[in-house]
Amino acid sequence: MTPPFDFYEIVVIKSNVLTRKHKISGMRSCILGKASDNYENWFYTVWLFENEKSWDLPSTCLEKTGDFMKREDFYDGTIIKVKVDPESGEGEIMNPNLL
Repeated sequence: MTPPFDFYEIVVIKSNVLTRKHKISGMRSCILGKASDNYENWFYTVWLFENEKSWDLPSTCLEKTGDFMKREDFYDGTIIKVKVDPESGEGEIMNPNLL
């Protein structure tokens, strides 16, 4: 099944028990991440413009607006490399002086 929403698509959060409880119903947001369980149920990470926070929501909580943003609206191209110790699982930023 094709994902119902694309990256950087602007959506509105639908009103339901979950979204009303957290007071995010009706907020405009932008899709920044997506995942599925066997391409049937889709889940999205959305950036809420109003409070500048991200949320993970199922596609059933989102409504299309027909508008899109660009990757550059969120990311400036900065890259951070992290070296992970395979035994401890601890990460360390490589070349932190370059940030």
